[in-house]
Amino acid sequence: MADLREIHGRYGLRPELILFTGDAVFGHREDQPISAQFEQFRTFLDSIRACYDPPIPADHVFIVPGNHDVHRGRVDPGQTRWLDDPSDEHGHSPAEIVSSMVQARGVQWSRYMERLVDYRAFLGLAGYDHLLEDSDRLLFCQQRKIGGARVAICGLNTAWATAGSPR
Repeated sequence: MADLREIHGRYGLRPELILFTGDAVFGHREDQPISAQFEQFRTFLDSIRACYDPPIPADHVFIVPGNHDVHRGRVDPGQTRWLDDPSDEHGHSPAEIVSSMVQARGVQWSRYMERLVDYRAFLGLAGYDHLLEDSDRLLFCQQRKIGGARVAICGLNTAWATAGSPR
């Protein structure tokens, strides 16, 4: 954080937005639950935001979940068989998966999103409610005015399909 403060003080550089593209945590581990890791990540982001005067507003922070931000203990292998073999007759066809995602309702979609319950809770507890506009799918599209221009920031969630061991 000292480097960020120095750059800000010496050169007046200050980011307008913080974009974080996933893998905020290391996944659920017995020695450190995923919820505790998200709390550490919140503290880290708060520290970065506070390096600047004025601090970067929470609604200028944009985060999407990565494959490590998933609680893999909540992944049912039957739900993700289609990732290994989309033609698997016991799984879901790609068209069924897309339909489920677009509609974002039903038991199956809720089961997909169970792996991201901790991530969703983190967003709410950390004050990033603007990223919960579509909390059923954890997607967002926001606009901000930056340097006189309107900028659209859209966050897509691909972590809902995460399965297997993290890489």
